[in-house]
Formats: sequence, structure tokens, C-alpha cells
Amino acid sequence: EDWERRRERLEWFINQVLEASIRLLPRDVRRHWKGSVGVDATLVRSPARAEKRSRKASPKGFPPEVEVHSVDPDAAWYRREPDQRDDTENERHRGVGKLAWGYEGTLVVSGSDPGGEASDFPNLVVAMAVLHKPGHEPGRNGARALTSVRARGHPANYLAADRAYSSAKPEDFQLAAVALGYRPVYDYKSDQLGVMDSYQGFLLIEGAWYCPMIPKPLVTATSDFRDKRI
Repeated sequence: EDWERRRERLEWFINQVLEASIRLLPRDVRRHWKGSVGVDATLVRSPARAEKRSRKASPKGFPPEVEVHSVDPDAAWYRREPDQRDDTENERHRGVGKLAWGYEGTLVVSGSDPGGEASDFPNLVVAMAVLHKPGHEPGRNGARALTSVRARGHPANYLAADRAYSSAKPEDFQLAAVALGYRPVYDYKSDQLGVMDSYQGFLLIEGAWYCPMIPKPLVTATSDFRDKRI
């Protein structure tokens, strides 16, 4: 309970500092932001050396034994897979991953509404969760940062997040985000498009339920667009 109370106080302080950057904007600029945000985590490197683990085989279910401990034991290994997108802009990054000893900072960044005109409101970090170990509880940390946004009286609208959040337990992120008033926007893998399930005649297509009479071109519209058939 004592550690949780300290975390809450630190989180409050961090977000009050971020709030200052919002309040310094002119009122007419602040009113352009309707509450749409993106949430993601970024690497914060630790200045300490990483721990070193034994190369010997360990019992099944147990990690290798630590031979040299880090002076920053609250950090952990951050791993990011190579960028596999087909965008030529990222061609030079493909096949190169990232491995570092550090933390993750979960950030909420303001954005324009999908389909709308570009807003005069700048893309600002509007909330942050306390630094945490990479890959640990992304959903809960995202929900904590979003809760801070709403607690400070800001509006809620569209919420963009990657698969680290769409794959989190519903009670950790999705349900919490909807309860806060956000409308989540996720991407799908190529094998998750089209009809994914059905219930009492209704079809589950890309996260929403549709009448079974929906025209087939609409069912395959996203995959056809990605494959440049339309």
C-alpha cells in the first residue's frame, strides 16, 4: 500500500508538469482539441549497465541465473523486433532490431480527429504513467495515463493504440478506455480482416457486428484496398 501511494503521488506530479504545457497555450487554441489521443510506450534507457545472466541451461520454467547484477535492478531488457512494414521510407530499418537496458514510458499524445481537418492544437504529450519495466502491463499503464487526462478535465474522443493494447486483457485497457469515454481505433493483421465470427445470424467484421445482408464488396473492402484491388 505504501509503494502504491508513492506511485500515485509521482504520477500526479508528472502529469501536473505536463498540464502546465497545455495551460500555457492560448484558450482559443486549446478549444481546437476535441480529445482525440494516441497512446504508446517508448524506451527510456538506463544509465546503468545491464545484468548478465548465466549461459548454462536452467530448469524448465525458470530464467537463467543472474551472475552480475545491475545497479539499476528496476530496469529490464527492452526488445523491439525489426520493422517489417513494406513502406520504402523504412527500408533501411528492416532487419534491424533494438535491444537495450532501461524502462518504458507510457505516453498519451494529443491528435486531430480522424477524417477531420488538421487542428491548430499541437501534438503534445498530455499524460504519462510512471516509468515501468518494458513490456510489463502495457494495458494497465495506458489506462492509468488516460485516467489522468480525464481527471484533469480534458475531453475524450478517438483513441489510437497499437496491438500491445488491443491484445491486453479487456479489463486492463479496453473496458477502462471505453468507461473513460474514449472510442478506440485499432489496426488489424492481414489475416484478421473480413468475417471473423458470427452470432445469431450477425457477422463480426473488423471489430463490429453487421447484418447478414451486408453486400460482399463491403465485407472485403479493407483487404481489397490493402491489396490494391480497389
